[in-house]
Formats: sequence, structure tokens, C-alpha cells
Amino acid sequence: MTNFALISCQMMRSLRFFILGAFLILLHFWGSAQHIPDLINYKVSEYKAHNQNWAVSQSPDGWMYFANTDGLLVFNGNQWQKYALPEHNIIRAVYCHLDRVYTGAYGAFGYWVRDACGHHSYTSLAHLVPNKLLDKEEVWHITSDGKDVYFQSFSVLLRYDGQAIHHVKLPGSIMFLQFVNGNKIILCIDSGLYEIIDDNNHRKIAHTDFFIGKTVTAILPQVQDTASWLITTASDGVFMMKNGVIKPWNTRFQNHFIVSQINKCFITDQGQTVMGTIRDGILVFDPNGSLLYHFNTSNGLQNNTVLAILQDRDGDLWASLDKGISHVGLHSPALVYKDVSGKLGTVYSILQANNTLYIGTNQGLYYHTTSYPDYSNEKQDFKLIKGTQGHVWQLLAVGNAVICGHNEGTFSIKGHTAEKISSVTGGWFTLPIADNIMLQGTYTGLVVFKKKGNEWIFSNKIGQYPDPVKKVIHQSGNKFWVAGPNTGLRLITINHDFSKVENVVNYGKNLGIRNEQNVEINLLNDKLMVFDGMYHYSYDETKDRFVLDPELNATTEPSQIRVLGDTLLTKIYSDHLVFINQAGQKRNFPFIVNKDYHNICLIDSNTVGLCLSEGYAIVNLDFLSKPTQKADMVFSLVWPSDGSCTPVSEREKIQLPYSRNSGIIYFHTPEFKLHSTYFSRLKPLDTLWNPIGGDGKFAFNHLPYGNYTFEVKYNNDVYKIEFEIAAPWYLSKWAFLLYAFLTIVLIWWMKLMFDRQLTRQKLRLEQENVRMLRERMIEMENDRLYQDNIAKSKDLANATMHLIQKNELIQEIKDELIQIRKSGDQTLTAHDFRNMMNQINENLTVQDDKNLFDANFEEVHADFLGKLKKEYTQLTADDLKLAAYIRMNLSSKEIAPLFNISIRGLENKRYRLRKKMNLPMDTNLTDFFENYL
Repeated sequence: MTNFALISCQMMRSLRFFILGAFLILLHFWGSAQHIPDLINYKVSEYKAHNQNWAVSQSPDGWMYFANTDGLLVFNGNQWQKYALPEHNIIRAVYCHLDRVYTGAYGAFGYWVRDACGHHSYTSLAHLVPNKLLDKEEVWHITSDGKDVYFQSFSVLLRYDGQAIHHVKLPGSIMFLQFVNGNKIILCIDSGLYEIIDDNNHRKIAHTDFFIGKTVTAILPQVQDTASWLITTASDGVFMMKNGVIKPWNTRFQNHFIVSQINKCFITDQGQTVMGTIRDGILVFDPNGSLLYHFNTSNGLQNNTVLAILQDRDGDLWASLDKGISHVGLHSPALVYKDVSGKLGTVYSILQANNTLYIGTNQGLYYHTTSYPDYSNEKQDFKLIKGTQGHVWQLLAVGNAVICGHNEGTFSIKGHTAEKISSVTGGWFTLPIADNIMLQGTYTGLVVFKKKGNEWIFSNKIGQYPDPVKKVIHQSGNKFWVAGPNTGLRLITINHDFSKVENVVNYGKNLGIRNEQNVEINLLNDKLMVFDGMYHYSYDETKDRFVLDPELNATTEPSQIRVLGDTLLTKIYSDHLVFINQAGQKRNFPFIVNKDYHNICLIDSNTVGLCLSEGYAIVNLDFLSKPTQKADMVFSLVWPSDGSCTPVSEREKIQLPYSRNSGIIYFHTPEFKLHSTYFSRLKPLDTLWNPIGGDGKFAFNHLPYGNYTFEVKYNNDVYKIEFEIAAPWYLSKWAFLLYAFLTIVLIWWMKLMFDRQLTRQKLRLEQENVRMLRERMIEMENDRLYQDNIAKSKDLANATMHLIQKNELIQEIKDELIQIRKSGDQTLTAHDFRNMMNQINENLTVQDDKNLFDANFEEVHADFLGKLKKEYTQLTADDLKLAAYIRMNLSSKEIAPLFNISIRGLENKRYRLRKKMNLPMDTNLTDFFENYL
């Protein structure tokens, strides 16, 4: 039969006790109010791995390690990490020894080492095993004697001395190895208990045949008597063995042990016995065997199957469950009543009086007849006091009387009964102002109670003030501060017989309170304090106004305050409380209370009750006076760009290159109680504290170069790291030297280039001046030639005209001579006539003169006539000549003879020229032709 089959048979055999045991369990636990230390459940959604956690261990510096179905699960207090084995085996065992974390799986075992940034790397030891002893074995238990580490399966035990693996011979199949008083003790399933002497020798422990066939899960020496061994079994109960005598350890709970199946067990340094069960969660017994606490799904544990359990270095418990992980603050100064079923409702007030604990909720007034600190083992559940169904606002002890302010009025509580003494609804706040008179704020104003004999009775409702009053504080004489919802703060004066309000003064923005609608009032050191939801104010009586309180406002977030007795101040934040005693000692407490006036109640001088949405907590204030050590905070810088990490120390400033100006700062404290909110700031960029997520990381992006201080505030302590981001290479000292050199070179080069440019410009300017001078001279020469040309043209025209006129005159003379000759005048001889005619004909050169004129004319006006002929091809030679005459500024009278026509004929010729050139009639031809070139 295999080991697992044997265990299964034993489990089946125990089923006969199940029905009886279950009944006894219910009889013992059902209906009993269970006050337990605070409990934190870590769900799969938080740690991002499989629900099954097989083992748990803690490193010397506080990191938690879990053997999870998906691999090694690591928790540093803020961040969860998961690491898989190379072959993705299910890790069944984990054990921290010195700086290594040893794990075991099927056919595989080895150790993990953590670097300075919290990353883990794995080294296998399987290759050191002789004869492949573990190839087909599952390492499910690892332990150490302080020197060597032992790896165990059901049939193989190996010892690792840091260098080599040694095989330890066994008498048979075993359940586990455990160290008892320094001795190595094993249970051989078929033959009882043995002590291992060395690797090759063992001896049977006498009188242990009783355990043959039983699944022993723990062997533990008692703290008071180490010779007495507590031996737990999975299905047969718990026994005490001393000097060979074996007997049941706790007969009262033996049947419960059998049915619930004890899977893991250990004894704390204080002698408390802690048992983890398969069926019913965790049991904690005191050194005398009395049940202290029982954690299961009925009071907050997320799963009843405990696969492993551990006490950490703070004395708290860690439970590896079949579904999730749970942390129990075993040494917490608080006991919590978690109303999982919702029977009580939301708690609004707590009072202990006459050995009775009263709980006022939104469903009524409940009582329990056990006083603190004897809350852990009570058998009686809370009971509702008849007639008090509905919302309870306040519980107040006045002498021996208990007053209950209620939605339906006010009750006087006597033991377990209630007597209504007022029907005025909404007994919010009752204030004793004398031995025989009380003032109460209600939904509809103020009422007065008076004492008659030993009884409190309703006296009257105060007139002239119908507004709701949620809290009353006596100022002096008959003056009272009152605050109500949406009415703000008022100072009222009541007449001498408390029958009416005589005067009302409103205190709002005009007197220093910024948000005047919903305010809370408290007395702190006989000084009136006001909280408006954002700011705290104190009353300055000399100025009759409220001023901001610098001490109470010097916090990272707004907080309510409660003053309990004369010595205790409590600040209430969104996710935690801060208790401050008269000596100024502070301590954070991770509870979220409701926001009403009576959410924190003084039970006695050293005990307070906290009103929670699902139950309540009782806190022993002794922890305030106990010395505390500042928790260590570990920082590291992670660079998302390449996934690398830089370890950081608070003690030294680190230097970072400019390429590391974007990253993530991870930080954690190896504390595992409920965390308060972290607040951080990056100086000098931030001056105010900012809340940061519970995952403990802060990202920064593209920081300029310079010095920075990153600060984290946690539990009233400030942690910080300093780092410097170097200037980029282009702003380094060497870069500036290079820039200076390059600047000098640049200036020299620019000067050189400037000089060259200046020389070139000067040369170009000189060349330009020469060119311009040459052009100007050419232009002047052209103008001169042009003017000479015009003048010559005119001279030529005039000369030619004169020649023509001369020829005409000579022709006329010739014609007259011919007429004289023909008339027979004999005074002119024939010989003389011929001589004169020859001379006249020789000088009459009209056509020659005309040809000479045309040739010279065309030469003088060649450019003008050429352009005009090219643009106006339809012009004739006479048209061109007329245009040239007009351009020469000759009048019509002067031009007509040159064409041998009349002036009228010339006008017609001008008209035809204008028409051929498509010139408007208003165009001056002289101006047009002068500007044509």
C-alpha cells in the first residue's frame, strides 16, 4: 500500500467521527461571539498566482516566500513577485536559510538567491543527488538544524551541507523530519517514532508503537516542560507524550481535532499552540489548553483548509491556504468582532458598564455579558434588547445609569431591559451639565433631562430653537456651542430655567470658518476645536473668531479628531487612525471607522472601542507606551527602458547618468499589518505630500539634470533617498570646454570669413563702381551721340531742304530765262543763254540731293526705323520717313515740302499713319515716337 493510500484509509476511518464531531463543533462555536485579532486575506486577484499555497517561510530580513502551484511566490510587504522553475514544476516546499531560499518539487530541488534589487535567480541541486534518488520523488518538506539543510520526500531524506548532498538512511517510509530539543525525529508510518543519530544510523524511540498507522503531523516540545511532547495527528486527535506515557492533550476538543484534521502545528515562544486544520481553519490555544482564537470562514478567514502555517518574526501568523493566503495579527493590541453574517449591522456606539458590553448599531441595541479582556472564549452571542429595534446613536454611562440615544427617542437601560424616557426623535448627543441635569441634541432641537431620585426623566423641550442639533459643548454659564447638519456652528444662550433659547450667534465665514454648513466640534485641552471637512480651527476668545490651527492642519490629508477622556487624541483618516497620548506618543492603527461622532468610544482608561461597518474592534492602548522601532524601508530604482535595476540606500547619494532621467522608484517595508496610505514627494519639484498607491512605486519621467530627494511618509516616519541626475553630455564640463574651444575657433573662422567676405565685397564694390562708371560713360556717350545724331539729323534735313529750295529757286530762274528767251528779248544772246543754262543744269541736282538725303536719313535713324518696320510691317517707306520726321520734331509746314505735298495732304498722311499703327486719336505722335526707342 502506498503512503497516500494509507493516509486515505486513515481519513476514511475517521469519517465515523464526523457527524458527532461536527455537532460538537457547532454546539461549541455556533452563536458565540468571537473576538479575534485583525485578519488580512490576500486573494488570487492580489498576488496573481494559483490559489493553492503549499508552504510558507520567511527570510531573516522579513520577506515572505510561498510554495505555490504556479511557482515561488514572493512578498516584500508591498509588491508580489512570482518565479517559475525551469520545467514549471509545482513547488511543494519552501524554506529560508541564511541568504538562500530553498524549494522542492517533483524530481527537482535547489535554492534561490535575491539580488540587491529584489530579483531572484535559481540554482538547481538535483545534479548533486547520488544515484538519481529523487528523480521520481516529490520533495514536500524542507527544514534545517541551523547548519545543514534537509530535503525530504516520503521515502528519501537528503542532507545538504552547502557543498554536497548526503543520503540519510531511513527505517522506512516517513511523514516528516522535525527537530525536537535539538534531536532529529521522524515518524516511520509502519513502525513509530525514530531518532536519526547520523546519516547511517537511527534508533527507535520506545513506547511509540501507539502511533503506528497514524498520520503524525507535528511533534512539539512544551515550552514549560521540554520533556513533554505534543504530538498531533491528522485523523486521530492530539496527544501528550512524556516518559513513554501517551494521553490525549485536550479531551474537551479531541473530537474536534479528529473531525477538523490537524495538518500543521507549532508552539509559539509564549507557549501558545497554533493548529492549522484541513476542515476548520486555525485554532489557537493558550499554554493551559484553553481556546484563545478560532479563525475560519465564519469570521473572516477566506478558506478553511490550511496547508501550512508559520509564525513570523513579529509574532504574527501566516497561513498558506488551499485558496489564498491569510495573515493574522496574533500580537495585535486589537481584537475584532467581525459581523460576517450582518446580524448586528453597522456599529455606531460601544459602551461597557456593569460587566456588560453594549453595542449600538443601526439595527438596535445589543448586549453581551462578558467584559474586556475576556472576549476570546465566550459562549454567549450578542442579544438584542427588546424594544430598541432601530438606529442607536449614542450610548452614555451617567453614574450607574446607561442612556441610549435612539432614532425613536431616548432609553434608560437597566441590565438587559430598556425603558423609554423620551419620545423626541433622534437622540444624537447627550451632555451631562450637572449632577442632576442633562442637555440633549435631537432632530428637532434641544431637550432637558433631570434626575429624580436615582432615575433620569424627561423634563422639557427647550423653546425658541427648532433646528437639529448633533453635538453640544458647554461654553460657560448658560452658553452652549451647538452644531447641526447644514446649520453650521452657533453659540446659544439658554435662560436660567432651561425653558427657551434667548440668543443665537452664528459663526461662519464672517468669523473664520470657511465651510460653515457641516462642522464638527470638540474640546481639546479646554479649547473649542472646529473641523469643516478640510481644515481645523481653534476658537480665539479674545478676538471672538476662529483661526486655523497650525498643528492639526500640518497633515498630509484632512482628518477628523476625537478627544477621549483627558489624555487621548485620535486622528481619523480615510484608511487608518492615529492615537496620540498625553506624552505625545503616536501610533498608527489600520482600521476604517464610520464617520459619526461616537465612532471611537472610551471603554475604560486604557481601552477604546472602534465602530466599524461590519462589527467593531477593541483596542488595548498599552501599545502606545511600548517602544517602537522605525520600520526599515528598502528602495530600488527600476529602468523600464531595459528592465535593469539600481539598488538605493538611504545612507548614500547615488549618481545617475542623464540617460536615467526616467524610471520607477520601488519601495517597501517588510511589515505585513494593514498598511496605512503612503505619502510621497519629490523635492524640489514637489512641496506638498501626495498619496501614493499601496503597491509602493513612484514613476518619474524626463527629469531635468540636478539634485533630487525622494521622500516617503509612512506611519508618521519619513524615509528618503537622494540622487543626482548628471547633466547630459552636451552640458558636461568637458562639453563646455569643447564649446569654449569651438567658440574660439568659430569666432576666428567667422572673423576670417568676415575679412574674406569684406575683401570680396570691397573688390566687388570696386568692380561694380568701375562697371557703373563705364556704363555711365557709355550711357553719357550714347546720349551725346544720340543728341548729336538728332542734331545732325536736323542739320541734314535743314541742309537738304535748303538744297532743295536752292534747286527750286534755280529751276524757277531757269524757267524765267526760258520764258525771256522765248519772248524774243534780244538782250539775252543765245550764247549767253546757253552758257547760263549749262551752269544752271550743272547746279540743278534735285534728284542727287534727294538720294543723298535719303541715304543719310536712313543711316541716322537706322535703329528707330528698323524697330518700327519690324513691329509695324504694314508701313510703307513714306510712312517710315514721316515717322522719322515727326520724331525729329519737324512741324507739318516743314515736313510738307519734303514730300512735295500740301499741308492738308500731310495731315491726311498723318491720319493714315495713325490708323495703320492703331493709335488712338488723342495720342500725340511726336511724344509717342520720341519715347519709342
